Amino acid sequence: MHRTFVWTAAILVLMWTTGLAYSAPLAKTPDDLIRNLIDAAQQGNTDDFLAGLTSSSRKAVADSFLRQRELDAAQQAFQQALDERFGKGAPTLPSSPGDLKSAISRLAGAELVEKVPAPGGGMKLRVKTSVKGTGGAVATRDETLLARQEGGAWKLVLVSPPEKQPGSKSIVEDFTKKLKAGEFKDRMAAMIALDNALRGTTAKKAVAK
Repeated sequence: MHRTFVWTAAILVLMWTTGLAYSAPLAKTPDDLIRNLIDAAQQGNTDDFLAGLTSSSRKAVADSFLRQRELDAAQQAFQQALDERFGKGAPTLPSSPGDLKSAISRLAGAELVEKVPAPGGGMKLRVKTSVKGTGGAVATRDETLLARQEGGAWKLVLVSPPEKQPGSKSIVEDFTKKLKAGEFKDRMAAMIALDNALRGTTAKKAVAK
């Protein structure tokens, strides 16, 4: 299965750090769309990059990031409770999305190698994407994207907007309460218990699909 991780990650970071004002060149063809997105990424032009996304996809991403912010706040409260009970320790939380220009600069290039008509007048695009990794190394991967026309221009569609485990926030909040109530003997026990609970949520979600 081709993944859209690279494109989705870049869009997520952009939604986290910019507003919703767009003024990109109109993409009259799917080729134009991919070209415009890469040009915008390489120039650090966040408005133009986001302008290549359908309005419904932008909303879905914004909703996803709202859930992520709420989860981040719950995780920070858990971290604080750990430090208050067991003393200051190494951070256990993942870092927040980085600088937006750094994120989109990972997209070093893209070549549209195949276009296949999709239901509803859309177009499936097979794109060979070049991505910068650590140390400046560039890796190339095939990704399948979906595009459709909106407002007289071709736009990128997020087929499955990323979800941030809707139940995770309540799980973290519950473990923070348990931590403050003294239910864990040490920092490691609390961290492992929370990790197992979150992994269980992910596994159940995967089975449900």
